[in-house]
This record gives sequence, structure tokens and C-alpha cells, in this order.
Amino acid sequence: MTAHRLLRPRWLATGGAVLLAGVLGVAILLQNGGGACAAPPTSAKRQGKATFYDLAGTVGNCNFAPPADDLYVALGRSEYSEALSCGSYLDVTGPKGTVRVKVFDSCPECTPGWLDLSRTAFKKIADPVQGIVPITYKAVPNAATPGPLSITFAEGSSQYW
Repeated sequence: MTAHRLLRPRWLATGGAVLLAGVLGVAILLQNGGGACAAPPTSAKRQGKATFYDLAGTVGNCNFAPPADDLYVALGRSEYSEALSCGSYLDVTGPKGTVRVKVFDSCPECTPGWLDLSRTAFKKIADPVQGIVPITYKAVPNAATPGPLSITFAEGSSQYW
């Protein structure tokens, strides 16, 4: 494509419209992206409780394939933070030890501090017979990710889903 063709009014108008849409999008994001959203877990140690659940052949709300090690967690609405926490890692410590889990799902009924772990992860920190156990947990900043990283858009995805 030649420079002369790119400078035609039609191309300039299209480029200007795209630029304007981008600037407006960033302005709206900055205006609405502040304190209204809850924050995901931080690297500060927090106290809470843990339960466990099974996927039963489904994928979590983050739309990831289940981790090969089966170590994942679902967070309540405030810590899930509208999927902002997806793919991050938490270190969770319970009565039997510590486990690192990937944020994989949301747990709508979970209150702040309530983590819903995979059964495999729960077994590493407590006996499943206990059902609910006290825990401490913290986010793991810059956790190493296994294997190559990929991004997948589900069929039917849009800017709203």
C-alpha cells in the first residue's frame, strides 16, 4: 500500500475514528477502573477458611484447562475481582502444610477469606473429613508459570463476555 493511498480522506477518517475509540476506551477504563472494583488477594498474609470442590468435568469461570497438577482455587466475588485474579497463584497454609494453587474459578457464595480449593489441593493442607479448616494465604507475585503461555478466546466471545 502506498503512502499516497494511506493519506486519502477515507483512510484518514478511519484511522481517526479508531484512534478516538481507543482514547475514549482508555478514558472510560481509567474513570471506572478505580475503587469500584474489589482488589484481588495481595502478597500480605491473610487469614480465612478453606473448603473443597470438584469440577465434575467442567472448566472454571477463568476458562482455563484444569491445571495438570489439579491444584486450583475458586475465589469469592471480592477477591475474584471480575476475573482480574485469573491465572494468579496463592500459597495456602493449613493444618498439614502449604500448597500453591492457581486461581481458576469464582465461588459466588464464598465470602472474603473463604477459599474453595480443589480436592487435591485441600488434601495437601488438611484431611478432607474436616470439610472446613482455618488457613492463611497470600498471593505469589511473579510466580513461575508451567510450560508455554497461551491465550484462547472461546467461540462466541465478545467485549462483554
